Amino acid sequence: MNNSLLDYNNIIDSRYGFQGQENDPEVKGIGNSVNYKYRMHDPRVGRFFAVDPLTTHYPGSSPYVFSQNRVIDGIELEGREWSQSTVVDEETGLTTITFNLKIKLVNSTGQPINQAQMKTQIVNEFQEQFTYKDVDNNIQYKAVMATTDIEFVEEADAHCDFYINIVEDSFKNPEEEETEDGMNFVGWTYDKDGQANTQGRRIDIAINEFYNGKLMGVENEKFENDEFVGFEWIFSDQGLNVLMHELGHSADLKHPWEYSTESPIYKSVVENEIQTFNALNLMWTGWMIEKTEKHNGKEFESKPGNELLPEQMEIIHNSITEDLKTE
Repeated sequence: MNNSLLDYNNIIDSRYGFQGQENDPEVKGIGNSVNYKYRMHDPRVGRFFAVDPLTTHYPGSSPYVFSQNRVIDGIELEGREWSQSTVVDEETGLTTITFNLKIKLVNSTGQPINQAQMKTQIVNEFQEQFTYKDVDNNIQYKAVMATTDIEFVEEADAHCDFYINIVEDSFKNPEEEETEDGMNFVGWTYDKDGQANTQGRRIDIAINEFYNGKLMGVENEKFENDEFVGFEWIFSDQGLNVLMHELGHSADLKHPWEYSTESPIYKSVVENEIQTFNALNLMWTGWMIEKTEKHNGKEFESKPGNELLPEQMEIIHNSITEDLKTE
């Protein structure tokens, strides 16, 4: 059998090529052009032939490179990740660090979702939660996102680095499986191998579950031609709060008690919030405290707050910087 002919026929029959992206053989021939949605890639030279849409966020990198020139083991993320840009005001010395996030969302609920409204919810909450002015150090962190930075897809492909999976039901904390009152998690981060990882970049959010006495989602009535046709999910305030908590994990933020007891984050958050029984920090959850302490019968609020410390903003900044070095 002619192996070269066999390979050639297999290429012809295959719609998808390098890294699972769609082949486009019409101009450059079979296997020589791959469609990466935002631009075309030539595997022969490991280069794109259009400028990266996020090129302004990466001034130190060529706008044409593939996976930061790691053409063998690198995966092109198509900009769906945390990114940032830094500007220094020469007159005031104010440093402005702007965060951006591009994500894919998968609707695994089996029920309709109001995509436009949910995108707007995420954009507004992201920009509010991850914006902070550090007056002492003359630094301001700004979160910028547009609805076009969010894309709903049928399913996330194997090469997608960052996506949010909206599910209907919660899942039990694996550490609590044997207990009668094991906790059900309404938000969880995990890595590409499906392993639980509090710094993972794949997120499950259970929209049809109660957390801290409130439902994670809201079912809005849907009308067509003034006729009721059913319901569509959007996030409740509680659901958005949990989602932002998980997005914080995706930028390498830990739960406050996971830091050293000498760290500013631990001292500012854990010691204060245990004493006051009031959850203020976005990365807080009462789960760990409820497991280890009874608080003399006092009830501890387990939901995340909505504050971030300058030290946490710096962690996000450093995490994005390190990601750019390793891409």
